Amino acid sequence: MSAQLSIVTWRAEGFALPAEALQCDEGGQTFVVWRRSVDAPPVKVAVKTGRAVPQGVEVSGIGAGLVELSGNKRPCRGVSH
Repeated sequence: MSAQLSIVTWRAEGFALPAEALQCDEGGQTFVVWRRSVDAPPVKVAVKTGRAVPQGVEVSGIGAGLVELSGNKRPCRGVSH
């Protein structure tokens, strides 16, 4: 008798962004400046951060689009640069 199984220990929930895209407001909320397309106006969107991955920091709360790399004008505590 034999069996085959897969164990998922972690699943990505969102996008990986460079840490330079993450900013924090005065209240400590993490956000990015995001655009749906090149022609769309930029908007400030609150995001939830996840794990650090080789590509950057995992975030959820935004869809596909473009983010501003801010150089962390207001660094977020607990986010590596």
